[in-house]
Amino acid sequence: MEGFAAGQVCKAFGVPFIDIRVLSNSELHPGEEFDKSYGLTA
Repeated sequence: MEGFAAGQVCKAFGVPFIDIRVLSNSELHPGEEFDKSYGLTA
């Protein structure tokens, strides 16, 4: 949500914009291991 407002401002001024979000579900799946290979494809 926060990135949306920043993206609108950048679009209005013709400035390139990218929003990268980090999502965590560790509280929902505590036994799930972190796979570092995901960062390579992002």
